[in-house]
Amino acid sequence: MGYPLNWTVGDDSANQTLTDDDHLYASHINEIRQVLDRNNLVSVLDVGAVGDGVTDDATAINNAITEAISAKKPLYFPQPSVKYLIKSPIVVTSSDLSIISDPNAEIIAGAGATDCFQIYTTNNFYTTWWLPRINGFSSGAGIHIKGANVLKINIDLIVSCHDGILLECDDTYTTTLDNVFVGEVIALCNNAITMRAYDANSVMQGHTFDFNFIHGNTEKAIFFDGSGLDPGVNNNIFKIDALEGSGITPYGVYSNYGSLNVNKFMFDAFLAGFVAGGILLTGNGNFISFNASPAAAEINALCDVAGVGNKIVNLGGGSSYIGSPISAVTTSNNLAGFNSGYKLISNNNIIRLTLGETLTAGSTKIFYIFNSLLDRSSNYITVQPYNGNKACVFTAIQDESYTAGVDGNTVKHQILLRLYAIENMAAGNYDFLVKVGY
Repeated sequence: MGYPLNWTVGDDSANQTLTDDDHLYASHINEIRQVLDRNNLVSVLDVGAVGDGVTDDATAINNAITEAISAKKPLYFPQPSVKYLIKSPIVVTSSDLSIISDPNAEIIAGAGATDCFQIYTTNNFYTTWWLPRINGFSSGAGIHIKGANVLKINIDLIVSCHDGILLECDDTYTTTLDNVFVGEVIALCNNAITMRAYDANSVMQGHTFDFNFIHGNTEKAIFFDGSGLDPGVNNNIFKIDALEGSGITPYGVYSNYGSLNVNKFMFDAFLAGFVAGGILLTGNGNFISFNASPAAAEINALCDVAGVGNKIVNLGGGSSYIGSPISAVTTSNNLAGFNSGYKLISNNNIIRLTLGETLTAGSTKIFYIFNSLLDRSSNYITVQPYNGNKACVFTAIQDESYTAGVDGNTVKHQILLRLYAIENMAAGNYDFLVKVGY
């Protein structure tokens, strides 16, 4: 995320100083310096906001938004004497707005408040916002987006809201695309991140959520809300350094969609404390990775991923997956026993595939493996039984390459394996030797 810095901005007569805070990062310094000039911005305090933690500042802030758009200047939240309090939402319906905030600015919910920010527009923003901290919107969302596209939001803290970030479609706003959310903490909400579909035509694609810590939420950390629907919610990236249930969160990742497809979940640390389940979803082609993880048995209990082509990779220290780039997942609805482990021997990988039921002689079953080290010049793969297992052969090995990664440029390889049973194969674990390259 970069490093917090000390520096003074604005004209000297204003004596305006920004101090150490994790909200300011080295990568943003030049952009912040360009806009933090009191003669070239609209401060909410100059348009009637008080910031005493008692006065309702909602009208003044919304008036400041109108003035900033008209003047074609950024909207600025200086550090208030206490905090900005609002009893109705801050409403943005135009993409012609930039927002920047002092790192110590905070917005709190007053009586009757619902959402903090409502960003409802069908336009593309192509801009970056730095928002104040958001606290206490227990009847609504910290950031509620309908329809907005291509907006990057940086925020230090969202706490004690019903939904920390809510992306939602309805019959007016059917699509929201390519927004980026970068921040430190979402905590003590009902749901940290919610993507709510309206019907099967709802489209929420290309969003990135990059947060250091999500913890202590009372319902779901990441919630795909749209019971039984199959909306166009795909190609979204969730990059969370630490996701923790804190002993009170029922679910880490939960989807009640009929099918959730082709999304990426990347956790540096997927921590314990999810009361009902860590990752529960039905879908195809989803990618789930852990840099560090609980013990294998705990991951088995946490993860129940139904569907085809979902991948769980890089389970790291503490699990039975240590340092190897290949993983496998069956088409079974139950991953119990999946993390029994494999080991790396030179460029040979021992993978364990799990049959959840008896496979009769002459029948087939499809598995997928995922290899992040393959490239197009070295995609020759052989698979053979290991440890004397000769009950089956693989009749098809197909390289289904696709583009993945946060940068959108990294070529990944999904390998389809079709297992053919020579004789009856009882349910259980079977080890195979996979060799990559010539």
